Amino acid sequence: MPVCYNGDKRGKIALVPVQRPDVQVTMLTRSQVVNHSFLELRCYLLEIAATLDRYDRAVEDAPEQEDPRWSKVKQALQILTQERVQPDRTEELLMLFSDRSQLEGQK
Repeated sequence: MPVCYNGDKRGKIALVPVQRPDVQVTMLTRSQVVNHSFLELRCYLLEIAATLDRYDRAVEDAPEQEDPRWSKVKQALQILTQERVQPDRTEELLMLFSDRSQLEGQK
């Protein structure tokens, strides 16, 4: 469900689902997305960079095999940096980090 911009009466940004007939909404512009999310996103990116640096500086404890969770983190970073025609990064990350073992067992 797409999320849209709705300036409420107090001038705050509210992100609301499009399928609400009682609320008139318009899609966010790219500038509005950046204005709304930049500082929080910057914080997340700095935290990710710090974690990557800590990992690189850490002592290797199992050189023959990389932790599968860390492999997924690296895959997620690749997903996030790929140019997209269809914005589906969230869905792809959810699938990457999902435990599909129960679904695969039902086949």
